Amino acid sequence: MPLLIHQITTDDLLVEIFIRLPDIRSVIRCGAVCKRWFSLITSIHFRHQKLLRHHSHQSLPFTFIIRHGWCAKLTVPVCEYFPKESLILHGGGIEAPCGGGGGGGGGGGGGGVGVGVGRYLDFLPWRNVWLHSSCDDLLLLSLERGKQFMICNPFTKQWLELPLPQTDPVDLTPFAPFGLGHGGLVCKPDNRRRQQQLLKLDQYSYKVMLIWEIYTDVVTNVSDFRTITFCSETGKWSSALGSLSLPRELTYNPPVVCNGMLHWLTLDLDESTVHGILRFDPFKDAGHPEYLRSIDFPSGLVQEAGQSHQALVRLGLVCGRLRLSQLLVTQRNGFALKVWELNYDGVNDGGGDDHDGVWTLVHDIRVKSWTDDRLYVFAFHPYDGNVLFVLFDKRDILQYDIGEEKMEQMAQLPNGAERTFPARLRNYTLVHPFWPTPIPALPSL
Repeated sequence: MPLLIHQITTDDLLVEIFIRLPDIRSVIRCGAVCKRWFSLITSIHFRHQKLLRHHSHQSLPFTFIIRHGWCAKLTVPVCEYFPKESLILHGGGIEAPCGGGGGGGGGGGGGGVGVGVGRYLDFLPWRNVWLHSSCDDLLLLSLERGKQFMICNPFTKQWLELPLPQTDPVDLTPFAPFGLGHGGLVCKPDNRRRQQQLLKLDQYSYKVMLIWEIYTDVVTNVSDFRTITFCSETGKWSSALGSLSLPRELTYNPPVVCNGMLHWLTLDLDESTVHGILRFDPFKDAGHPEYLRSIDFPSGLVQEAGQSHQALVRLGLVCGRLRLSQLLVTQRNGFALKVWELNYDGVNDGGGDDHDGVWTLVHDIRVKSWTDDRLYVFAFHPYDGNVLFVLFDKRDILQYDIGEEKMEQMAQLPNGAERTFPARLRNYTLVHPFWPTPIPALPSL
């Protein structure tokens, strides 16, 4: 009688086979074969071996959700951009490309790129949603700009509606349509995962922070904000509505999540220029000194009207570190690009200039052959520090490889994008881990 495969393979051998599968879609299919395979694939041992094999140089699949609008007018995604690995992960079932032109038009080399037409979130029960924030492969959304909130994983199509904030509806008026509210999501694994072999839903926790302006002094330019925070472990919103005095307003680009904290660029609305970064730690109490901190820009960033416009300065995340870029068109047919990285290593707790990290200049590029000033940094590659995505002519998404000094057209925004304002273009980056992040159910209250 011939032996079955499970009779001749050990667990260690199966793990070695599984970590060599080409993509997460194949891993998920193997996990559906039998209970034994599912148990191995959802084990901490498998994840550790997978990470060791791929190390930090292996790019995880990522997806861009692209929207255009101002404040609460973000009603429908413009499109979704799927690089080759992400397209494979999603099974290649992407709808007709934006603009009807396909992923790699014009510049060549864009094969294997998919661009959806704003249907990535069609599985949600809400017809119109507003996007606020992304964290790994999760999104924070709301209905009618703050009346109700939801967390979803677009890949697994899992979603969870959060309970209504337990506060006076008048206090949340700025989150109504055309309001001035900001939302951020931070999800991180629980420390118990280190002691347990199987991944469980309750080993993940997340915080949702809402921030909105209640008053701005036009003379001092100081704004008073209120914040409330939702905790997945308690299933409740914070009851206190503390007032914060901030030196500037927050930009409406989504926050960047780094080290479990939310980072927003600060903005002077009169000049549309950015002036620094505000960092919020939703896992700290509002009275904690680390709950809110200000991070200055690097000294080499030009802060002048027209030079530090919010369309010219971009904040992002590369390999888990904050990056900041400034792209300026030069007078002699070219552009200058600088990229800094914030190093949190070695940060002391005794105060001083190094308390919030040290900026390091990682790229200082001057290109003389570019003859058009309609060029803006659109997004950072999540894992390749030499690659940026830039917007050209308000419509074309180009991939710029700094090391190879090569611009490559990857996609186009849909028809009508000629009316796009670069400062109002929002990008939400989803990075798909080796195993999709589960959304734990809320505790029974």
